[in-house]
Amino acid sequence: MRSLFAYERDCDGSLVLGAGLAAEWIEGAGVTVRSMPTAYGPLSYSLRQIDADTLRFEIGARIAATVVLRPPLSAPLRSVMRDGAAHGEFDADSVTLRQTPAVLECRLA
Repeated sequence: MRSLFAYERDCDGSLVLGAGLAAEWIEGAGVTVRSMPTAYGPLSYSLRQIDADTLRFEIGARIAATVVLRPPLSAPLRSVMRDGAAHGEFDADSVTLRQTPAVLECRLA
């Protein structure tokens, strides 16, 4: 059950978030994780769909690993803003964060 929300990827020492979530879980109030123990420290984050083309992701405390957000998407990612500035580390289905905390706004194509 835990791996639906987050799992450690040993091959590159990253923490993958949201890969097992269903699209309907992030509608409305979305998903919130509080103080989940991980190999990289306690994890707190929220993920919700703002509208048909926008996701909002907030990750609280500093995580001692690269974070890879892989949310359920209805279309490929088109752009990502991190703390109000353009963020270039993303592909069609994931966003990479080298440092946390962060607030992301993800736009879909």
